[in-house]
Amino acid sequence: MSINILNISLSQKFLLIKINILFPAAEIGDVIVEDYTLTINLNNPSSNFEFSVDYLNGFQSSNVFRNLTPGSHILYVRDVYRCNLVQQTFYVFELPQFFTPNGDGINDTWNVLGIDPLKYTNAINVYIYDRYGKLLAVFNPLESNGWDGTRKGVNLPTDDYWYRFKVPDGRQFSGHFTLKR
Repeated sequence: MSINILNISLSQKFLLIKINILFPAAEIGDVIVEDYTLTINLNNPSSNFEFSVDYLNGFQSSNVFRNLTPGSHILYVRDVYRCNLVQQTFYVFELPQFFTPNGDGINDTWNVLGIDPLKYTNAINVYIYDRYGKLLAVFNPLESNGWDGTRKGVNLPTDDYWYRFKVPDGRQFSGHFTLKR
């Protein structure tokens, strides 16, 4: 914080001093998204900042946002005096916990949702493994409907399966989901 004295004047019996207090802009450090929850860590943390996601009229003092939807979002941070607005785009991926490939048109494939094709123009390969680490499928979620629960045309049984993928900015994702028949 810095204080600049802009003007001092004597007028009749009053001393008027104009002071301009300047707060530094927020420096966004880590933007962590896990399970539809966003946590923002600043490089210069302070109680003088407030946060918003996708909406310039809805700021809050907490740096945590829950129940976000998959897709592209904009994070806004400003000081409590409504100055020094900074923003950053971030993405929430949906990684379904299960799918039911039974041909009813509902949850028939497993895929990564919320990947912006305008941001991620390079291929993103998603690798699917069984519980023993055997590679079952590889697909690009930008060019595919996802995995249909088969290997070489044969339906695989109800079980847990594992995924792994890396986005071009270097972040890696891995976890598991259930195939229910």
